[in-house]
Amino acid sequence: MQKKKQMSYLKKTRRRTDGITITTLIITIIIIIILAGIMITAISGNNGLINKATEARSLAEREDFKDKVEMQGLLTVAEAGRFDSDRFKERIYEN
Repeated sequence: MQKKKQMSYLKKTRRRTDGITITTLIITIIIIIILAGIMITAISGNNGLINKATEARSLAEREDFKDKVEMQGLLTVAEAGRFDSDRFKERIYEN
C-alpha cells in the first residue's frame, strides 16, 4: 500500500514538471506584447527615433547649406579682393 502511494505521488509530480504550462505560456505572450508596444512607441512616437532622425537630417542639411554659403562668400572675396554680390549669387546658384 505504501508503494502504491509513492508511485501515485511520483506520477502526479512528474506530470507537473513535463512541458510548459498554459500559465507560463500566457505570461510569456503578455511580456512579449508589452515589449512590442514599448518598441513601437520608441520608434514611431512623437519623440521617437524616426522623428529624431528626420530632425537631425534637416539640421545637418541646414548647417551644410550655411557652410557652402560661407565658403562661396570667402571664395568671392578671395578672387575679387572685395565682396562682389553678383559673383556671389552666381557661385551660389552654380553649386
